[in-house]
Amino acid sequence: MIEEIVNWKKTTMGIATDQDLMQDEFLNYAGTSTVDWFAFGIARSQLSDDYSGYATRLVQHVKRSYEENNTLDERKATEWHRIGLTLSALGEDIKSFDTMDFLGDGTYNRGYTAPLDTQGLNGYIWALILLDSRSYEVPDDAYETREEMINAVLSAQKKSGAFGLTEFEEDIDITAMALCALAPYKKQQNVKEAVSRALIFLSRKQTTNGDFGDVSLQSSESTAQVIIALTALGIDPEDDQRFVKSGKTALDGLLQYRNEDGGFAHSRLETEENVSNEIASEQALLALIAYERFQKKETSLYRFE
Repeated sequence: MIEEIVNWKKTTMGIATDQDLMQDEFLNYAGTSTVDWFAFGIARSQLSDDYSGYATRLVQHVKRSYEENNTLDERKATEWHRIGLTLSALGEDIKSFDTMDFLGDGTYNRGYTAPLDTQGLNGYIWALILLDSRSYEVPDDAYETREEMINAVLSAQKKSGAFGLTEFEEDIDITAMALCALAPYKKQQNVKEAVSRALIFLSRKQTTNGDFGDVSLQSSESTAQVIIALTALGIDPEDDQRFVKSGKTALDGLLQYRNEDGGFAHSRLETEENVSNEIASEQALLALIAYERFQKKETSLYRFE
């Protein structure tokens, strides 16, 4: 099924299914969200492709952005996080850039140029995910410590157990992402309690079809993010009874959105949103890889060691 999603992506870009995805037009989009996450997923699933070709193009994107703007993005720290994770998955050392502190600029020293949470809580969430992907150390003179980042995430939790992009929102996807960020610290008592409350919130958001959402709005993306979070915490989304509703698991819920062309849709409703699209397919790809790695007892999706 993982290869079917990759083949769907190849077909949408006019690439034969027996050829590498990381070529031609795909390379031209290196440094953009959907394409980077596909490259990340392919690398994490260890499918054969031109890793070095994509890594080269992505490094060029980073260097060009710094040369022209002295930054990757003025507002979104998650540009560093996504690109850093993708480069690491492709086998690159993100601390080897000669003229920039790539890791620090997007994480512990981001505050020197803009608050880490300028775009919302996901700035702190993904900074932690990147830092813990290879257990990077935070220097003593950093703008923010790792503990301060953890506390920033913890302090954003709502009474319901949810997290949101802003203080006024409760969001399934952001809650799942927050759990990925907190997973390495789950034995700490304050984190353990926060994780427990967040899991209760997510369990309540699961429908009898196994997918996740509010009363009238479920999506494959929310379901995919929950699967990634559960596997990061060492929870089996196929077996844990908190996440089995009417005999349907989270994996059952996700697979409802799979289309005959191999891609995944955003919605099950009879609208334009039930056709395969980039974001739904990319996130389903990552969820299926996360579960495959969980089954094989390999490191979780965002942990390289």
